[in-house]
Amino acid sequence: MNKRNKFIVKSIKKNLKTWIKFSLGKVNHIAGNRFIDSTEKEVLITLKKVYSDYKKFGNLDKNSIKEKKILEIGPGDSFGVALQFLFDGAKEVVCFDKFYANRNEKLLKSVYKKIISEQKKYVFSSLFDKNLHPKPPIKYDYGKGIEDVNLKNNTNFYKEKFDLIISNQVLQEIYNPKLAFDKMIELLAIGGKMVHHIDFEPYNYFRAHSKAAYDFLTYNEFIYKWMVNKRGMSNRKRISEYIKILDAHTNISYKFLVYSSFLNLKPLEKGVVEYPNFTDETKSFYQNIVDEQKKGFRNKYKKLPIEDFIVGNAYLIIEKNI
Repeated sequence: MNKRNKFIVKSIKKNLKTWIKFSLGKVNHIAGNRFIDSTEKEVLITLKKVYSDYKKFGNLDKNSIKEKKILEIGPGDSFGVALQFLFDGAKEVVCFDKFYANRNEKLLKSVYKKIISEQKKYVFSSLFDKNLHPKPPIKYDYGKGIEDVNLKNNTNFYKEKFDLIISNQVLQEIYNPKLAFDKMIELLAIGGKMVHHIDFEPYNYFRAHSKAAYDFLTYNEFIYKWMVNKRGMSNRKRISEYIKILDAHTNISYKFLVYSSFLNLKPLEKGVVEYPNFTDETKSFYQNIVDEQKKGFRNKYKKLPIEDFIVGNAYLIIEKNI
């Protein structure tokens, strides 16, 4: 068995193992444990940047947050972003996750106390229980992906629409994002907004296997699905695929704000670019790389515009009009 086939078999085994554990109700997972080996300073810097970027790319001001109901998809091992929304006046923040991320509770407790100390309205004991789970007005639910939520059997958890729905590097791990968007658009109030940070790059897991930048686009779709779809890995969807999904919804408007190029092989000259408005120089640079590797791509990727291969990380901004 060659190196590539060994990698495929190893990946499928890992994926099946996660699927079996999850089916048995064991929802603890390494997915989302961003801060398990971090320092307090590192966690605080990251949480404040994530929150700042939500406001920057989503063009969120005080009126966008004050007295609003917010849904955070995939908070992972931290409720630090939810705290910041709450302290800026949010009425309620619901944190919803598929997995229960393994976490460094001692570290996070210290981080939460630091964030809470920067305001005067709330105290630690009123916001967290002994298990470090949040108390209202922050709610926490896990054990099911947003794409699997049954909105017809609505619970009190979902009765009210959300004014703002956010996620940070989560959507690329949902293998069928169409279902996720269908649910989120339904949950969003008219006039509401979504702000999603999407990572379009291959994870380090794939980069370590091959030096070819776009190697993850060469796997057969069926095989790739069984390598990744149950364990929080990239769905490898390109922007054109998201656009096709979003265009089916006539009650929304949207835009992609690209802030980093693929693997940062060539930094974006304009800093932030609204897709697909890349410079000719940037397109030419990536066209040369793609042409060298395109022969091995699956057919659907061969047909995509060069702009899809340029995107590294982007914010998707959605507004619900009717």
